[in-house]
Amino acid sequence: MSKTAMLFVGTTIGGLILLLVILASSYISANNYGAKTEASIEAQWKNNKNILAQYEQKVFEVVQVPSMYKDDMKEVITSAMTGRYGDDGSKALFQWIQEKMPNFDSNIYSEIQRIIASGRKDFELGQTKLLDMQSQYEAQLGFFWRGLWLNIAGFPKKDLSEFTIITTERTENVFETGIEKAPLKLR
Repeated sequence: MSKTAMLFVGTTIGGLILLLVILASSYISANNYGAKTEASIEAQWKNNKNILAQYEQKVFEVVQVPSMYKDDMKEVITSAMTGRYGDDGSKALFQWIQEKMPNFDSNIYSEIQRIIASGRKDFELGQTKLLDMQSQYEAQLGFFWRGLWLNIAGFPKKDLSEFTIITTERTENVFETGIEKAPLKLR
């Protein structure tokens, strides 16, 4: 075999090996991307559950405070009046004593509003992040080169429809009908 033929065969074999290395690394890269992305989507979905659960718990716990406050105020006022006037109350025809009524602290309601607003915002951000992750992954599945390798590697391996976005019945109705009714009624 001549030197030229040996050089041609060697170059061809080297080129094939280089091509195989490139193809293998593309496959491995796509496989790793798919596995990492699906795990991240699932983790974000679980984190959204955590955010919603913590938000709900905070609200349920804090809304008990006004009732406790009311009961405590009632007890304090009753004790003060009983201590001042006795069990039967004041028997005076005219009472010239000016009573000072305790001030009802409305900051409790402001705190509840703050917890609701911040909890909703945290949940919204988690939902938006999940949507972004799903969108990017679906785009990659549709791209020619990466999508080809992802499909060869068997992705998507998880049913992406399982990782749904939490919404409300009202919102679903609006999107089904295409009609949004009057502004939200708060009472």
